[in-house]
Amino acid sequence: MSHLSAIGLPVGSQDEFRQLTYQAYKNGRPVESPSGGYVTWSPSPGVQLWVELNTERAIVGCNPHFCGSGSIRVGVAQHYTGYATPLEGRIYGWVEPIEGYVDIGLYPVVIDFPDWDVSKDRLPVGEVANIQVSAFAHELYCYPNDGAFEMAQTQDLKWAPESFVLSGGCDSSESDGAPPVPEAIFAGHVQTSELRRNKATREVFRYLTVKTLGGIYDVVADPSVVQGEPIEGGVVQGSFWLSGRLAREEAKSASASPLLERLRKCVGG
Repeated sequence: MSHLSAIGLPVGSQDEFRQLTYQAYKNGRPVESPSGGYVTWSPSPGVQLWVELNTERAIVGCNPHFCGSGSIRVGVAQHYTGYATPLEGRIYGWVEPIEGYVDIGLYPVVIDFPDWDVSKDRLPVGEVANIQVSAFAHELYCYPNDGAFEMAQTQDLKWAPESFVLSGGCDSSESDGAPPVPEAIFAGHVQTSELRRNKATREVFRYLTVKTLGGIYDVVADPSVVQGEPIEGGVVQGSFWLSGRLAREEAKSASASPLLERLRKCVGG
């Protein structure tokens, strides 16, 4: 199982990954950027591969993404760029930030961007952006309703049906200088669920839109990591790698929650 298999592009070795990267390079669309550029290939609706090219036009990386219909509103608090190449980067921010802040909101989040070198200038620190986030499932547990989800929890501290926890670190500098990891654990209500087939490989994968605290995430999963059957109105919970792109300008942010209203009062908003 890999992030690629979550969108119907399974690879079992480095050689297969190189072959897939070259296939994307041959068949994709070039995108110029200050530090080189990308070739983006969409072999099936929503599925994207972003091949990274340095200034000598050599291939230096390749990252997957899934372009869906979800959107969250994020206050950009920090950039992390150039940890592998200047073509790769991520943000640390807060979902549904309180007006006038980017570091106070519902919860913190870290998001990778496959097109970082063309997106970073439109994600300035201190500003708020609408971001479409694809959550690549490492594991996904499915429940028919809130009651079944609650009954399945045996620990003392129970999860709400819509809840989110950043699991890959925070914005504070780590001792080894490594950036926080764009990973999270969240639970949410299934808005849509479908089994899709990647047209390039004929492999199937699961695509969900999931409403959780602060917005809607697009979830993709290799069927082998899905436990139970995701149904509309049911609850899913899992751990995820988060990949984002700027949402369409017309995308609307999620409405403020009661928790956000309480946070506003705490800071005198």
